[in-house]
Amino acid sequence: WLQIRKKFSEEESMHPWRRLGQPLAGVCLLVAMTACGDSSGPSTPPVLNSPGTVAQEVGTLSAPFQQVGPLSSFGALTSAINFGALPSPPALDRMRALLVASAPRNPGAAHGQSYYLARTQYAKQLAHLVPSVLSAPRVGANAAIIPAPYLGATYEWDATAHAYANLGTLGGPAGGVRFIVYPIDPNTNAPDEANLTEIARLDLTDLNPAGLTAAGLNIKLYEGGTTYVDYDVAATVNVAAQSFTATSIGYVTDGTARLDFHAAITASATSVTVDISKFSLDSDGDAVADASATIHETVTINAPQQTATIAFLFTFQGSGQSVSAGGTVDAATVQQVTTLTLDIVMKVGGETYATLTGTFASPVLKDYKGQPITDAPIQQALGGVFEAAGAVGDEVANISAPALDLLPGGHTVSPGF
Repeated sequence: WLQIRKKFSEEESMHPWRRLGQPLAGVCLLVAMTACGDSSGPSTPPVLNSPGTVAQEVGTLSAPFQQVGPLSSFGALTSAINFGALPSPPALDRMRALLVASAPRNPGAAHGQSYYLARTQYAKQLAHLVPSVLSAPRVGANAAIIPAPYLGATYEWDATAHAYANLGTLGGPAGGVRFIVYPIDPNTNAPDEANLTEIARLDLTDLNPAGLTAAGLNIKLYEGGTTYVDYDVAATVNVAAQSFTATSIGYVTDGTARLDFHAAITASATSVTVDISKFSLDSDGDAVADASATIHETVTINAPQQTATIAFLFTFQGSGQSVSAGGTVDAATVQQVTTLTLDIVMKVGGETYATLTGTFASPVLKDYKGQPITDAPIQQALGGVFEAAGAVGDEVANISAPALDLLPGGHTVSPGF
């Protein structure tokens, strides 16, 4: 997905959209997330209270994903995982895939045209998987993800083999496997063999023996009394509806800020729907949410996959007021050139605040009266909401990656958000 995003970013840098100036670009993009409706506006002008505060609060939504300490080692560990012997047994290969997919990642710098192009690309990848998923053998109740011979095993870094190995240490989870997490050598991006000191434990627990009718897995990263990552992922196939659904429920924390989430991605051959019903941040550990967001989005793919429509509603609630953005972005590709057409409305406190129409090459941003918005702080606030929406969608795609690996046949999909 990084390669996809890099490609789009390079294209974007040459695009007239990028030459509009950073504040206006951020706003227009941001506003590109508002619900379509009557743009005539309310009789009482809506007010965006403290635009600077809005920009600051939406920026905190990515705080728990800053990779420090155990989170940093978790991310590096999953990219360096190997089990020595080649080829590895299929069960170990699958555990490696699940580990790589499960690591929290910092949200990318999703913005502008590249963000929407990546969204449509990701949706097309998922839709393309549907026929093979439906034709694969079904996952029944109590079907094990982690085979019995590996249950309870603890994998540690073997400095001689330069690989993870089961060295006979007992105490792994009865229904899964455990990996010991170490400081990372920045030169090798693998466990520091000169300092193999345990700094955390990573448990993968198979939820299917509990009677789950879909494939399910719990991912937990912890050290002592602090749990940094704890969430469940599940994959369900609906043959009647000709679709599959990947869900993720749980939280991630850096030890202070904690992000709770509940998300589902449902794919059919013609559309992909993303529902994020909870994305709530407690930034200071007082058990009170400081910022929260929800997203409902459907990407409709039109045969022969040359056009797609993104319809969405993003809602952000901070300490001040609710800001929502939604509408449609139509993506049409002709001779490998994609044009994005916008029809967006942004609301503050439920009242229409701004509209965005035109294309990314020639955007038109207006207030509820139809007048151009030129106030830089307001533009920055709206741009911040747009960036937050990109970060939320991006991280949910990453969080849901292990669920896709649980689908019949096991599938790895590059998140495009």
